[in-house]
Amino acid sequence: PWLITMQAPKRNNSWKRKIAKHVLSLPPSLFTNLQPSTSRETPKSRRREKSSARTGKALWGFQKSSQFLEYDYIVLGGGTSAGYFARAFIDRGQGHGKLAIISPESFPPYEKDSFMQGFLNGTEEMSDLFTCTASGKEPQGLSWYTKNGIAVYLKTEISSVDENRKIIVTSTGSQFMATKGIIIASGSISKRISVIGKIYESNSNQEVEYESLNSENTYEGLFYISSADDAVRLRYACLVKNKTENTCIVIGSGKSTIECVATLSQMGFSVTMIVAGDSIADSFLTPQVSLMYEEYLNNKGIRVIKGKACQSVITQNGIVTGCRLDTNEVILGNLIAVDIGTKPNISLWEKKLSLQLNVPYPAILVDSMMKTNVQGIYAIGGAASLPFFMFEQSQLEHHSLAFHTANYLVDILYGKTSQLYCHPHIQASPFEFKWNMWGDKTGSQNVVFGTIQEKLVSIWLWEGRILGAFMQSGDETEHSMLLNATKCELLVDLKRLKAIQTTKEFFNLLSSTLALSLN
Repeated sequence: PWLITMQAPKRNNSWKRKIAKHVLSLPPSLFTNLQPSTSRETPKSRRREKSSARTGKALWGFQKSSQFLEYDYIVLGGGTSAGYFARAFIDRGQGHGKLAIISPESFPPYEKDSFMQGFLNGTEEMSDLFTCTASGKEPQGLSWYTKNGIAVYLKTEISSVDENRKIIVTSTGSQFMATKGIIIASGSISKRISVIGKIYESNSNQEVEYESLNSENTYEGLFYISSADDAVRLRYACLVKNKTENTCIVIGSGKSTIECVATLSQMGFSVTMIVAGDSIADSFLTPQVSLMYEEYLNNKGIRVIKGKACQSVITQNGIVTGCRLDTNEVILGNLIAVDIGTKPNISLWEKKLSLQLNVPYPAILVDSMMKTNVQGIYAIGGAASLPFFMFEQSQLEHHSLAFHTANYLVDILYGKTSQLYCHPHIQASPFEFKWNMWGDKTGSQNVVFGTIQEKLVSIWLWEGRILGAFMQSGDETEHSMLLNATKCELLVDLKRLKAIQTTKEFFNLLSSTLALSLN
């Protein structure tokens, strides 16, 4: 016959099974790679015992013979709170192999409030901004996570989550299982400019519809300054460009905006600041104080445009050359840095999970135990909405919100009773100034003492009680008094307060009033 059927000899593969069994029994510290490329780098692994057909419930993209990477807790997202959760987890004495972080970021969790000073001008590196440096701890670089047995999967997108079985599938097909709980710590992302307009190609005078300011950065010279990847790009652009031939446009009015403007000016760039509102830094400065700093910026050669919004960007051959305001005025600039605030990074949870969102503050709604409406899923940091919180979350820095919610949740998970309290505190250091703001600025009355040339204090009052305070160039004792006064909403003598002329007189009054309140 012309066809001969041959049977291959049986091969003994038992040696492979023995090696696999031995490898999986080794300590996880030997295999904790922060960017694992296979599913075998895991403290525990097992095959699914039941297929979706046998359970009677379809799972998103799960294969019958898939292998899970199994941890007690899995943190989804690389926000600032993810780093603080990992630190609190280790500080509570939890062992190796119990925690994993899955993050789409290129870097380990970092302090979002710290980009626009030393890092931008090149005096600091990205490693200096990792959590938890804002709390005075060592930077948590990749080596820190390896040493403490925490698996961190960077540049990893999540494609689906089975919220009931706590199974996560990544875009590369890797599958994870959280045996005790999932913590959503995706943080916040930069708000994109919401106005859809035109891109004016200056070499052809043709108008082309664009959506780049609402989605991804597709043009050279456009940056969002609360993103690590964009901060790296902006720093590189600032360090390589000829400063005498390039101008910068900074859009926004927050504390990071002011720090960015100051750093770019100190680096030698010509800077234009575009503020949609009527005053700069209006989230923590009164109009009176804002005018003082605006005059200072003008004296530094910084142009401040108020009451106008950026409507469109101008490009030439895909490179940013300026922007067009809503008044049709054109502002020329080779670099555009956008800082119009942040919003919760919850796009995945909006589409693929049945998590309840808060309507006024579009984040994941949690209760006083940081639990979502889905059993075993928690949310912390900027991704969580805290309806029980006494202040607006927008008044809190990323660091403060991340630190308090992360530590609070770890205490809850391991049975320790604690209380969540975050007192609003904003810090900034533009130029030679040291700014601090505590409490709430919703008071009906504001009083200002001093000048920006020396020392300045601004306080917000409601029926004689100090609700909020801003100070420039204070010492630790003065900061402590203002913190305590805003925490207890100190009642002061308004007649004596109105007679005060200097900051020294104010702190004498504050010191005596605090002493009486303690007695």
